[in-house]
Amino acid sequence: MRFILAVSNDDKIALGDKLPWRISHDFRWFKMNTYGETIIMGRKTWDSIGRRALSGRENIVVSRHRLPNVKTIQILSDVHDYPDAWVIGGARLCEQLWERGDILVLTRVDMIVGESGLGITLPAMKELWSKSFDSYTFSINRIM
Repeated sequence: MRFILAVSNDDKIALGDKLPWRISHDFRWFKMNTYGETIIMGRKTWDSIGRRALSGRENIVVSRHRLPNVKTIQILSDVHDYPDAWVIGGARLCEQLWERGDILVLTRVDMIVGESGLGITLPAMKELWSKSFDSYTFSINRIM
């Protein structure tokens, strides 16, 4: 599988139900990687984007309950029926799905969100490529 996330220096991906940063280059990076593709997200991520599909992508939500207006996967293992999909969050979904050999496209944002942020435990990974900018770094990694 493929994962795409933005993470702060203290391994946080959200503050409440919002991103704690606004980086237009990161939004373009996300769109460049996911446009025309299938994206899979957890129910809380679906809620945080306003319960609306991201255009130009097949949107799938993992939830225990069937949701209106979006394709829903209710059994976690069914995610593997979409091996070329991008998993875009949330933290618990990613942590449950990471496997050796998967690709993690990561934006590391140079900021500290703090204790109130939603943390994620990143897997061990090998960096395959990276490009740094003023306040963030894009990288492509293989999960080990």
